[in-house]
Amino acid sequence: MGKQKKGNGSSSHKRGPGGNPSGENVRFIAGLILLVFSLYLLVVFIS
Repeated sequence: MGKQKKGNGSSSHKRGPGGNPSGENVRFIAGLILLVFSLYLLVVFIS
């Protein structure tokens, strides 16, 4: 059997230039858009 490299405990996500995983930025933007849209629908249904 060959030797296997052990991980150093860091996550397997690729880091973006800001130090955050790039998928986290996309998820944040999508959540922000959904939040604004839900607030808009709340105002529309109330009025």
